[in-house]
Amino acid sequence: MPLSPRSEQGRAFVRRMYRPRTIGLALGGVAIAGVLIYSGAGLAMWGALFASTILWPHFALWLGSRSANPYRTELASLMVDSALGGAWIALMQFNLLPSVAILIMLSMDKMAVGGARLLARCSGALLLACAAAAALNGFQVRPYTNMVQIIGSLPLIVLYPLVVGWTTYRLARRLREQNQILSEMSRTDPLSGLLNRRCWEEA
Repeated sequence: MPLSPRSEQGRAFVRRMYRPRTIGLALGGVAIAGVLIYSGAGLAMWGALFASTILWPHFALWLGSRSANPYRTELASLMVDSALGGAWIALMQFNLLPSVAILIMLSMDKMAVGGARLLARCSGALLLACAAAAALNGFQVRPYTNMVQIIGSLPLIVLYPLVVGWTTYRLARRLREQNQILSEMSRTDPLSGLLNRRCWEEA
């Protein structure tokens, strides 16, 4: 059964978000791992890190690609991204640099995708998940960041903005090309390919 234009656009949105999510969460996982190494985290914590930073992006793609409303499903996945980030901020006991890096990167990509409205919704999910994880973890706060954790956070701070910027650039270039095509179509006759009346009037 052929997809409606709306569903096809939604699935294109899902595919477009897959690469930034995969790269961003993997880099975030490196930053979190630098904290877990020094906190003596158990196997369950490492398994949760692997599931949330490596497996989740592929599952989000699977969900969005098979959804009846891919666009809405992808927006829900973006909220899950923020909720996972909030939970890990608390589980890292608010280690300063990794927590700030994760918070900024999650905020930046939500602003780039959906503006202030999406940022507000996802920030709410982040805060709720952070509060829940902090309660389960006994509200422990250890903000000190050592050199290993600083080095582990650098790839997220340096590389992920480049990924977001490149994705935004590609989208803007595609939009510019589509606008140019539409402009040319509005100035020519579809049958003969000759300039139409509108073009001559503008001239």
